[in-house]
Amino acid sequence: MNPMFNWNIAKKTIKDKWKSTLYYITGVCSYMLMLSAIFPSFKKMKGIEELIESYPKEILKLFGASEINIADFNNYVTIEFLGLIAIVIIGAYVFSFTRGIISGELKEGTLEILLSQPVERWKVISTQVLVMLAGIISIVVSIVLSTFVFGAIFKLSVSFLGFAAYIPVAFSLFFCIGGYTLLLTSVLPKHGTMAAIGLTLVFYMVKFATDVAEPIHRLRFISIFNFYDPAKVLKTGTPPATDVLVLIAVGAVCYFVATIQFERMNVAP
Repeated sequence: MNPMFNWNIAKKTIKDKWKSTLYYITGVCSYMLMLSAIFPSFKKMKGIEELIESYPKEILKLFGASEINIADFNNYVTIEFLGLIAIVIIGAYVFSFTRGIISGELKEGTLEILLSQPVERWKVISTQVLVMLAGIISIVVSIVLSTFVFGAIFKLSVSFLGFAAYIPVAFSLFFCIGGYTLLLTSVLPKHGTMAAIGLTLVFYMVKFATDVAEPIHRLRFISIFNFYDPAKVLKTGTPPATDVLVLIAVGAVCYFVATIQFERMNVAP
């Protein structure tokens, strides 16, 4: 038996979350289908090159890219999906899931009942977190596999190594986001999720600001998004080990502290 895992809690969590996870998977796959179907026509649009040349580079960086190459499907997917939209979609999944671990159970009045069961408090957290991480992996892998499938259908040039390398990079980012969201909800059960959303937005805007403003470029390490560069990963086909480890380390510390806080939490009404 896994010492960090309780099957009864896992089955309850999966029962509560499998539908929403499936909706997210369906959504990202549908979005990839749309992008793949549009790309051949996008490349042939008259005047698109002139339009692209006039596109502000600062705005490109907001979408996770420093250049546009209309002949490169991987660059196109970065701008249209992986650079920002994927963060919003998978981030929403993480915020929603993490909120339910503590705040949701408290709001519904089920946390006290759950903790009355013969199971350690930390295992309640670890089990639900492991189920959430499995959901994150499922969504990220769905993005990659749908890219491979639709790329083959529409005869697009897909960087197989690049998208495979994207999996650990994306997972580590959302692992980290889930970690500090859980920590904030353990400290602020009623407002922790909104605080985490606000913090994520701040991180993203700090990354954007340090990319476009040279005087504050050295502050880029403040943001977790400094360690998330899908354009570079797709281009090199290699996951940056240091970036992945930094995000995993930050997330792990947050999960650990959140668990300690949860152990001390008084859940009695």
